[in-house]
Amino acid sequence: MQAITVSKFRSNMKHYLDHVEESNDTVVIPRSGNDREGVVLMSLADYNSLMETLHLKSSPMNHQRLLEGVRQVEAGITTVKSLTDLDRAI
Repeated sequence: MQAITVSKFRSNMKHYLDHVEESNDTVVIPRSGNDREGVVLMSLADYNSLMETLHLKSSPMNHQRLLEGVRQVEAGITTVKSLTDLDRAI
């Protein structure tokens, strides 16, 4: 992550847009003024991933299922199935 001024961003906008898109880095652009928070520039892929994660964790029940899945993977109590196996099960 890097922080740049609005002026620096404005003068090199294409460079920063290309950099963020290609590297999945984020750029923080603080804004001057007491009521200004600034902005974060991120790739569309990173934004979509973040939104999907928020959606998946928004339901307490789904969040618990995800945590249980992580616990099972860490404990080594998972099985590997191919897509063919899953198709047969349906």
